[in-house]
Amino acid sequence: MKTKLIVLTLLMSMCLTGCAAKKSNAPTPVPTVDPMLSQDFQLPENETEKAEITFVVEGKPETVPAHVYEGMDYTIVVPDGGWHMYEPGAWQATFNQSVKFWVKGYSGDNAKKVVENLSAEGYVLGFGNSVMTRTSGEEGLVENVMIFRNGDALRAVFYCYPKEAAEGFGSRLDTIVNTFSWKDPQANATSGNMAGLSDAELQEAINSASVITTKDGQSPGAAQIELLISAAESKAKALDEQLQKDVTQADMNITSAELYTVWDDALNNVWKILKENMSESDFNTLLNMQISWIGQKEAAVQQAAAENAGGSLAVLNANLKAAEMTKERVYALAEYLK
Repeated sequence: MKTKLIVLTLLMSMCLTGCAAKKSNAPTPVPTVDPMLSQDFQLPENETEKAEITFVVEGKPETVPAHVYEGMDYTIVVPDGGWHMYEPGAWQATFNQSVKFWVKGYSGDNAKKVVENLSAEGYVLGFGNSVMTRTSGEEGLVENVMIFRNGDALRAVFYCYPKEAAEGFGSRLDTIVNTFSWKDPQANATSGNMAGLSDAELQEAINSASVITTKDGQSPGAAQIELLISAAESKAKALDEQLQKDVTQADMNITSAELYTVWDDALNNVWKILKENMSESDFNTLLNMQISWIGQKEAAVQQAAAENAGGSLAVLNANLKAAEMTKERVYALAEYLK
């Protein structure tokens, strides 16, 4: 899934949510779809603006007709086919009821409080800290949420899909959600960066979450790391599958770089959790070990690239070695809170 290659032809372009039961202080679940809505919902001609949206699925661009849905203070681009609206601001895939996306507004809450509530529901920071994500249910439903801010207004876009649909519906949903735009953006309007919160503010909100589901004898920090690893595994699996389908060397280089980024993001987030949960002495010892590991990784990556003598496979080999070693390090670091 090449999110870096996605091109939207209308709006600005710019990690798991709301399909399961929610507590009262968290986003409410999406209502059941009316069985009568068996066809795509069509907005009246005078209430929509025609558009196009371009998806990149399995490495191939696909441009389809779309329309601009206008909410109270936002817009979002929705494909004309394959989706139906079952209530204002909420859509479901026509042929898969597990695939949904919807916009929710918040009032009286600041962004950190919203992140705190989501974290209490089991969400963790996902790809690039721009999305919160979790996997739930026996079918492994991937649930994501992005939070946008404009002045005092907060809007969250939730979207979910089965794990096995990550390359298809997951890729399309990433594109759709990233077309979210404010009608009248203010100076602090945000797009795709968790309502403008810094990494430190995000981590503070997550650490202050009042409820974290843990197993017997498991610490809250260990539970957070477990969720992070689960989310990374889901994204990595989709990228591994994509890598097997890539034909050109350029595509393989991009996919492998994204694979490394998934595990590098996971490592950085695990590291923050360890810092908050270990004694200063133990953490400093681990820090020295981490510095040593970074040197070993860089040397191994350089060697992997050199094995191809600077040929066309050098970048791919380097990315794969970096991803492999970083993944192993994430699992090794997770042991410190078990």
